[in-house]
Amino acid sequence: ATVDDGTVVKTDDLAKAQGIPPQFLVDILSDLRTDRLVRSHRGRDGGYVLARPAADISIADVLRCIDGPLASVRDIGLGDLPYSG
Repeated sequence: ATVDDGTVVKTDDLAKAQGIPPQFLVDILSDLRTDRLVRSHRGRDGGYVLARPAADISIADVLRCIDGPLASVRDIGLGDLPYSG
């Protein structure tokens, strides 16, 4: 799902957009919240919002959150390797 930075997205809407079970998404979002990649908002209009601009969150940040520390390649951490694509 693509939304503007700062937009609160409901868990059910995000789960439907990504085609995954809502409870599985809740578990992922909980990890992302613990690592301060997303913030949660309670209430009827609640949901999740990125904690910082999407451009400032790397794939390595998300992988570290979900899977733990990344391995290094030739003494360069994977989070420090350039990527263009």
